[in-house]
Amino acid sequence: MNRAALQTERVGDSKIVPDPRPELKYDSAEWTRLLARVEAFDPMCAGVLHGFRCGGLRLHRGGKGYTLRPEFDPATSIWADESAYKADRDAWLVPHTEVIITALRWLGSPVEAAEHAVATGNVTVIVE
Repeated sequence: MNRAALQTERVGDSKIVPDPRPELKYDSAEWTRLLARVEAFDPMCAGVLHGFRCGGLRLHRGGKGYTLRPEFDPATSIWADESAYKADRDAWLVPHTEVIITALRWLGSPVEAAEHAVATGNVTVIVE
């Protein structure tokens, strides 16, 4: 897996991977973009992330970028507590750490913002 490509390469007509939990509106749009990006470079990792999102994993944007965080609300999450989440994380996410970190750095980057603007038609072109 080429980390530089994952962070910077434009993925033409990449497969759209919708957020499997659109009712979790806070981060649904970001999950759709993240899953599509990872799917283009590492389908196995995308499948793992998809499963964790189904379980209620959330994306949070902080001062240094995006992080993955579980919630322990029985109405929205499969994890009863932090130890249950950590066991799943260690078994499934940790083997994909490099891809996940690279994709999270891409999400919210200027490259991703420009791609998203073009894809959604939110681009202003000034012609002189």
